[in-house]
This record gives sequence, structure tokens and C-alpha cells, in this order.
Amino acid sequence: MKKLKTTFKWLAIVGGVLLSLALIVFAFLNWRAGVCLEQQLRPLREAGEPITIADLAPPPVPPERNALTYLRRAEKTVLAMNQELSPLRDKPEDYYERGRLNERGVDLVEATLNSYPDVFPLIQQAADAPEYVSDQDYTLPPPAFLDPYLQKVQLSRAFARLLQWRADLLLARHEREASLRNGLVLLRLDRHFQKEPMLVAYLVAVAVQSMAVEQIVSALEDGPLAPELHHQVDAEISRHLASRAFVSAIESDRAYGIDSFRVFRKFGVPWTFKQDECDYLKRMAKEIEIGASPRYQSEKAVAQMNADTQGAGPLTMHMLPALEAAREAQQRSRTRLQCLSVLNALTQHDNEGTAAAALDDLNLPDDIKLDPYNGQPLKVKRLESGWLVYSVGPNLKDDGGKIEKSEDVGVGPGAAK
Repeated sequence: MKKLKTTFKWLAIVGGVLLSLALIVFAFLNWRAGVCLEQQLRPLREAGEPITIADLAPPPVPPERNALTYLRRAEKTVLAMNQELSPLRDKPEDYYERGRLNERGVDLVEATLNSYPDVFPLIQQAADAPEYVSDQDYTLPPPAFLDPYLQKVQLSRAFARLLQWRADLLLARHEREASLRNGLVLLRLDRHFQKEPMLVAYLVAVAVQSMAVEQIVSALEDGPLAPELHHQVDAEISRHLASRAFVSAIESDRAYGIDSFRVFRKFGVPWTFKQDECDYLKRMAKEIEIGASPRYQSEKAVAQMNADTQGAGPLTMHMLPALEAAREAQQRSRTRLQCLSVLNALTQHDNEGTAAAALDDLNLPDDIKLDPYNGQPLKVKRLESGWLVYSVGPNLKDDGGKIEKSEDVGVGPGAAK
């Protein structure tokens, strides 16, 4: 019995020592993770960068200057029109022939648009408004913020679809100039949509931008346009290419992430979440540093960034697919806009009877004519159905202009023949 007591005594001593050592180790790890986290957060505070959802709240502007004022007035009507026109999306084979509205499609779109004559003046006012201030509730904590945020940012698709169907109707009526202006309205709206925070809104805005580009391409390919419209297309492309929407989306996503980590630390081992957050902030800082530069310029930096992130915390690793998808979406967006600029110049030459034989014949900035993926000149082909302008895309391989399957990225007829 005495021996057993002695054994228990020593076990208790050893257990106490081990527990003490574990507490010391945990305290050290927590201190080290806290130092790392503070090193990442301090520069953000000093620079006045947003580090909470509340920090994302924009300053108010007068309602008449805010595009969202007019979008909210039109919202219910636009959703109702989307519902009435949903057969165009659900059964396009009944309403389109060779990519154009047939008689049945024209009748449906005309009837719907005539039933709501007040909606497009509101959309035009929104596009012309000088400001866009989001009406998200920035006082909410991360979990409560997300659901209403997602619902609001998805509404831009309804506006885009409506303008797409209106463009289809205008082309069916052979009103190509009105159709192109319709596409320009959507591009201007999209610059407003890009001011919504976080990467989800950015990805939706990229999708809307793609729809606007398609509208403009269809109008350019339909026939001659006034020179002023070509100039307006160039001006709008320049504004989009100069936008810092991609970087702003990452910065605002980072603020949401920091707030989310504060919540996570309440339900787990603090030092593990602190270290994970430190890894996350390092990754986001590098994403912002690389920014929206074309792939051929940033490829090495992106590869190094990915290598540095290996072994990061689980939440940081969970974020990587979204970041990679956003970066690729940004590259595709940039590429389509550059290809649209080239197509715009080519069709203008055609209209003026001075057909351009090569990229070098176009009076465009050199950076517009370079493929963002490989730094080589963009590909240009003259097909029976029109000009095809494209990039080799993410596989860095010339697949002959297979832009419908996204093997290449560009504008024009869907596949080379």
C-alpha cells in the first residue's frame, strides 16, 4: 500500500510538471502568435485601413447623387419583369433563332417592356449618377451581415438580365446604335456595382461586366456605328481598366475576415486562431501588393505567394480557392475588355473603309494589344462571321479561338472555323 501511495505521489508530481510545461508552452505560443498578429494589424491601423465591418461603411451622399436611390426605386419592377421574361432564360430554343430573338421572342419582350414604361428612365438615372453608396448594414456582426449582403449583391444580375433582353430586342429591330448604348448603360452600372464590398460582390460584378461586353460586341458586329459611339466604348473600357475594384474587394474582404477571426477566437484555442489570422493577413497583404497586374507580369510573384502560404492555418487555406477564383476572374475581365477595345478599333476601321490588316495598324496603346496571360500580342482573326480577338487564356495555349468553351478568352464569333 505504501508503495502504491508513493507511485501515485510521483505520478501527481510528474503530471503537475507536465501540466505546468504545457501551460508555459501554450502561453509562449499564444504570445508568439499575438506578436505576429499585432505586426500585421498595426500598419493597417496606422494607415487607416478598414479592419472591421463597421469600418467599411461609406460616408453618406445626397440621395439624388446616389445611383442606389434609383436602383431601389426600380428594384421591384425589375424583379417582376425578370419573372415575366423568364421563359427567355428557361427555354431559349422557343424564343431565339441563330442567336437572335424570333417573332415570338420579340412579342414577349415588347409586351413586357411596354407594360413598365417607367423602369428604364430610372435605370438611366442610376447609370448617370456620380456616386454609389451601398445600403448594407455595416453594424451587424459577421454571421448576421452575410445573408442580407448576399441577397443585395445578387440583385445586380436581375438588372443585367433585363438590359440583356432589351439589347436583344433592339438588335432584332435593327436598332444597333440603341443596342450599343444599352450595353454602355450596363457597363456604367457595373462600375457602381463594383463599389459593393467583398469578393462575392466583385465576382457578381465581373459576371455583369461580361454580359455588357457581349451586348456591345453584338452591336459592333451588326454593322456600322457612329464614330462617337466607338469613342464612348473606348472611354468606358478605359474607366474599367483603371478601376481598383479588385484590390478594394480584397481590402474589404480582409476587414470581414478580421472580424470573423474575432468571433472564432471565442470558441477555440486562442493561439491557433491568432496564428491562422496572422497567416491570413500575410496572404491578403501579398494579394493586395500584387493587385490587378497582368498574369505575365505577376506569375512569379503569385507562385511565390502560393509557396509562402503552404502550411498556413486551416481557415486561411479554406480561403484560397475564393482568392484564386477572384484573381482568375479579374484576369479574364481585363482580357475581355482589352479584346473589346481591339474589336472596337477593327470595326471602326471597317466602317471607315480603312480595314486594318494587323494589330500594329491600330492606334491603340501597346498595353491594350498585349495578351495579359503571356505578354505576347493578342490573336486577331478575320472570319466570315466577323472579327475574332482573343488571348491564349489560362492554359497559355492557342486553341484557335475557342472562346465559348473558355479554352481561350476573347470576343467575337464563338469558335474559329
